Amino acid sequence: MQFKISSAFSVLGRTRQRLASLLPALLVLCLWQGDAQAACSRAAINIVPQAPAPTLTFDTTTPLGTVIGRTTIVTLPANTVLGNCTGGSGAMYITGTPDGGYALIAPGATEENQRAVHDVNNKVIPGLAMVLYVTYNGTRYAMSRDNRAGDAEVYTVKCNRCSSISSSASGLKIEAEFIKTQHSLQTVNMPQRTVALLQFDATPPGNNLNYYPFSMAGSNTKAKASCRVNFPGTIQLGTISKNILVHDGGSPDQRVRITFVCDVAPKLTMRISQAAGAAADSKRGILSNTDTSSSAARGVGVQIRADDVARTPVELGQDQDSGLQSSASFNRDFYARMVPLSTLSPTSGSVRAQAAITATFD
Repeated sequence: MQFKISSAFSVLGRTRQRLASLLPALLVLCLWQGDAQAACSRAAINIVPQAPAPTLTFDTTTPLGTVIGRTTIVTLPANTVLGNCTGGSGAMYITGTPDGGYALIAPGATEENQRAVHDVNNKVIPGLAMVLYVTYNGTRYAMSRDNRAGDAEVYTVKCNRCSSISSSASGLKIEAEFIKTQHSLQTVNMPQRTVALLQFDATPPGNNLNYYPFSMAGSNTKAKASCRVNFPGTIQLGTISKNILVHDGGSPDQRVRITFVCDVAPKLTMRISQAAGAAADSKRGILSNTDTSSSAARGVGVQIRADDVARTPVELGQDQDSGLQSSASFNRDFYARMVPLSTLSPTSGSVRAQAAITATFD
């Protein structure tokens, strides 16, 4: 009887030892399989990594919340394999990039996804926001600013029982919209900077080659100025003898002053044209006499000249680029005088000319 008890005890002891020795091996095997299941890595495809920044069109009167520029950062064709997966699972993350300076919320923003934009000196541009959008599987999503391991997560594409992740049957697109959020917005000077990533969760983590970066090329854009312009109504050229007119080549100059009051110093372009009908001599800046009455002078026109030392004739119908002005409020002067035409001898009578002045601001 004692032998049987001893024998039973002996068998039980050996069985427990075997289970204990097998358990660590099973745990190691499970951990190894877990690492292998989350392994998607970037596929080797040719992607254009840079897009031009858009031209931003706005002025100080543009309402807040207005989209003032758009650009497509990347467009990928349908069913493009972006990542290869092993172990049957993994993920691709479409993200913004805090290290690129687009993680802070923009000054004056009304939505969480309106990102601050930095200038070439890494300073936040007041009054400008950028919203990133991704279109995947035919649906357009606004990218959030929530953090995931240091990056702003936008959209996650899971890989369940798959060997690859593609751009979807409808392709993939990442876009940026720029929004005016404050009336202080005047000048935009964006550097070239990465704004979005396609990331994959390959093992080991921290693989620096396991993403596609997308950037925008820098842009220098100045606000279109909002200006109030005062054009003169009527300029009196006085009276002059036709003989003196012919002898001296023209009557005394009369100044034509145009005043500008703008919100910011603008880049100015001006054009002077004959208001109606044909000019007498566009190259020499001579407007034709529009008085058609019986008392109208013949052989006389009105010449427009520039405010320079030589009083250079202004060619009619042509843009005159004055460049960036030094201040927001300024004057532009021209001079008008009666001159004889080369086709007819001047006769006595009245002279009337009408000019159209166009000012363009950038």
